[in-house]
Amino acid sequence: MAKAIRNHDLARSMILAPDAIGPQPPTDGAFYPTKGVPIAQFLSAPSYLFDQADTIDKIDTSNLVGITRAFVDIIDSTKGVSASQMRAAHV
Repeated sequence: MAKAIRNHDLARSMILAPDAIGPQPPTDGAFYPTKGVPIAQFLSAPSYLFDQADTIDKIDTSNLVGITRAFVDIIDSTKGVSASQMRAAHV
């Protein structure tokens, strides 16, 4: 993940553990880590900003290509790697 972020110049990105800002990630993937399923999520802002004021004009369109390419790289890096192997690598 870090390599993809560097390779696509996503300088404002951070890698956090699923429980870094609370007992679960503040997204629809919240329950996966508690069941031992590894996750990767791109969050554009803290969850409290996802309200009526969070409109399409807030999207940083200059980053969309880099974010997309980074996510493709991250997905590609999981080919042939089982969930148990991912968990063992990040303990």
